[in-house]
Amino acid sequence: MLPSYQEAITGPDIPSLIAPFLDLKGLQAANRVNKTWCKAMSRYLWADPIRSFAASARPFYQTARFKLNSGHNPKYRKELRDLVTTIDYGPLLARIHAPALRRDFNEHEMEISFNWIFQHAGLFKNLRFIILDGLTRAGDDEEVEHSEQGTRILLLSARHIPFSRLENVLTKTLFMDLIFLDLSYTCRPEDLNIQSRLDNLRILKLRGLRLTKIPRFVLVLGKQLWSLDLRDNLLDGIDIVHVLRTCFQENYPNLVRDQHPHDDIHHLYDDPPVYHRIDEGHNPTTDFAQLRPDSASSFIKYVTDNGNLYSRNGVLSFEDPVYVRTGLTHLYISGNRLKSSTIKLVLESQNRLQVLDVGSVRLDSAQIQYKAIYGIDRGVERISPIFGSRLEKLRIHHSAVTRIPTILQFFTATGFDPECLQQAESMHNPEWSRLSPLAHHRLRSLTLTDIPTKSYGPMIEQLTGLLTELADQEEKLAAARAAMPNNRRAPQVLGGLRTLRLEFLPEAPAPETSSVSGDRDADGFLSKSLGDFSFFGGSGGAEWVEKKRSGPTREKANGKGKGKEKEEGPRDVVEELKKFRRTQKPAGWGGVLELVWPQGH
Repeated sequence: MLPSYQEAITGPDIPSLIAPFLDLKGLQAANRVNKTWCKAMSRYLWADPIRSFAASARPFYQTARFKLNSGHNPKYRKELRDLVTTIDYGPLLARIHAPALRRDFNEHEMEISFNWIFQHAGLFKNLRFIILDGLTRAGDDEEVEHSEQGTRILLLSARHIPFSRLENVLTKTLFMDLIFLDLSYTCRPEDLNIQSRLDNLRILKLRGLRLTKIPRFVLVLGKQLWSLDLRDNLLDGIDIVHVLRTCFQENYPNLVRDQHPHDDIHHLYDDPPVYHRIDEGHNPTTDFAQLRPDSASSFIKYVTDNGNLYSRNGVLSFEDPVYVRTGLTHLYISGNRLKSSTIKLVLESQNRLQVLDVGSVRLDSAQIQYKAIYGIDRGVERISPIFGSRLEKLRIHHSAVTRIPTILQFFTATGFDPECLQQAESMHNPEWSRLSPLAHHRLRSLTLTDIPTKSYGPMIEQLTGLLTELADQEEKLAAARAAMPNNRRAPQVLGGLRTLRLEFLPEAPAPETSSVSGDRDADGFLSKSLGDFSFFGGSGGAEWVEKKRSGPTREKANGKGKGKEKEEGPRDVVEELKKFRRTQKPAGWGGVLELVWPQGH
């Protein structure tokens, strides 16, 4: 946008240009230069006051003082209260356990509560974002006598908040324009009965509420939502079917009808000029929406960059992509009681999803008695431009790429067993559908879950094969990009997969045997006597105990059979990937490979 005449003759506003690059101490120092600098720096200092207080020497005292002065004296520093756009308790709560702040926290702990902001939010007429994650103290209920009208909150994140009357909060006028609502880990499912009209709500997060069915108000909102997070609940396939029926728009038309997607040049470009039939009354504004932010931090940044937080006529234009009713494009359903057939149905019944998180699900096409088997054998072939897929971020079980299931000894197991590992890799099935980056260049981020940290070979081969495919994809897209004319009207080449995240599953800990006598020598004597009457003989119970611990044959335990080839044990997957990456450089894949190691390992 070109500057106005007044802006052109007056020049840039130097303080406003410098302020975004200063830290808290720099802002405080620049605030004392003169009135012009004070005005520019105050906007950044007071935009999120609690974050600024959290960086001070006495953060809890500063927060309590701000709360008391603002609540009991509505005329207190009104010019500064009008600068507040965000109330974020995260940085303050992160300092609770600091040893140097123990006394400060103990003195003002009772003032750090969430009821206060619900009762006095109207005092901050430009307040847009409230983040209360982890703030467990409710505080006292007060009757508010002074409250300004016109405050409109766009984001409320209240994870782990112990709500007692959730409906009383969301029915307040200041929450009528909510776009982003996060109620994860907050209340019992039976308490989740929201009757208020939230016509602008687009992003809803209901994670970890132990839901056994989809709340009715979610189905009422239906297609106005474009991001829905239902992770870590107790939902089954029927509940996901209800979401598919009520929260999705009609499918995108297939771009092409080619049976060889790897060779079609149209698949390398974003929105290629391929014609298809559409209804005359079709609304083009819902077609091909760009990837929109649905995390609290990215949403705040988007609104700050693209809207006017101090406007009284609306922060964002109603034509902004955030408001467009596209139906669900972001869906998170991992951690529920789902089976592979449900994921197949999700992938086959719609192609509008841009972000999908299904995690690890039970494989219902194969069963092993007394064991849990996880995997996805069908459906991922639909992630292709042939079927009009717009998927850009995906989190799914590794079998979607490796065609190897995960087998656990029992459903609550926290890791894999070596015996189950070998059994799972022997079940590698080339007939399972497979997700290939060469078939869908729009996918930019892929997360594979439950990858075992050890492998007898098949898992390593599949993962290194995936890295080879990524290098081939990168080379193919680079060649297409180099062949494009230097013209702003030229179609944009897709970026391909740039982030591969591997979430590893640890090895199950060996079962601990309890001591009978409490004495190590006595336990050793007892272990030698197990299985035979010859307590100290050469071929008695000692061999049996050793076999149960490490698994060698009787001949190996006695030192016999040295000429035979030693059976190869499982290899470390991470070390093998490191070796392969070293051999790839510098011509290998240039994306980001993230290895997520299990906690405690």
